[in-house]
Amino acid sequence: MTQKLAYIVTGDAITVFLHGQNRLPFTMNRDHKLAPQLVEAIKKQAVEEVERIIDTANFVEAYAQGKVSIRDGEVYVGDELVHNVVAERILAMQAEGFSFDSMAKFLENLMLNPSFQSRQELYLFMENGNMPIMEDGRFIAYKWVRDNYRDCHTGRFDNSVGQILKMERRNVDDDRQQTCSHGFHVCTQNYTQFGQRLMLVAVNPKDVVSVPYDYNNAKMRVAEYEVIKEIPPEEYVGMNQLVYSDDPEDELDEEEDDFFS
Repeated sequence: MTQKLAYIVTGDAITVFLHGQNRLPFTMNRDHKLAPQLVEAIKKQAVEEVERIIDTANFVEAYAQGKVSIRDGEVYVGDELVHNVVAERILAMQAEGFSFDSMAKFLENLMLNPSFQSRQELYLFMENGNMPIMEDGRFIAYKWVRDNYRDCHTGRFDNSVGQILKMERRNVDDDRQQTCSHGFHVCTQNYTQFGQRLMLVAVNPKDVVSVPYDYNNAKMRVAEYEVIKEIPPEEYVGMNQLVYSDDPEDELDEEEDDFFS
């Protein structure tokens, strides 16, 4: 009986050869992120699992689109190592057969954000709200507005479909300890209803400024967003909206500055 796997495990590397397949011997460094999985698969003589790990490693090592590359199971934009959660998501998506080009574009956009703190806070918002990522690397968020599509606080900003709202980043408060402050506000679907209409908006990660700490990571302040769709009332009535206060005025960012929205 022909042995299915030929391998050698040293202190530095693991080399595997799959008999009867059109493959060359494959070598993985022991410090590679997938090395523990490969060792376990070899121990179990799990040929299909070994193949999957090899294919994943080959794929991610070859992936270098735009500024994004993957080295030894870690994701880089240029020479900068990014959050490990993103690397894990990319590896998981690839293993399951999903394209992660949109995630790569998201990372490129994110690394254009000038604030280290904002880049870290964005993960809190994304993970809390399960926010989907678009092909161009922007992510989807929500915004409650008045019946006439104006913002709930000032009534000045038109949030009808197709509008792109911008303000200078320096006018947006970057202190997450400040709950209600300067800037455009967007939220997750878990944020309490305080307007008459619910809009879907697209936000570039580079335009994220702050995620206020005391709203369970359910809203954020941004410098720019695009309104892309209105959600009909019958679709959001059953959404999981969290109530943060018995007084609805507490949710309106009531301050005196006209830049609140």
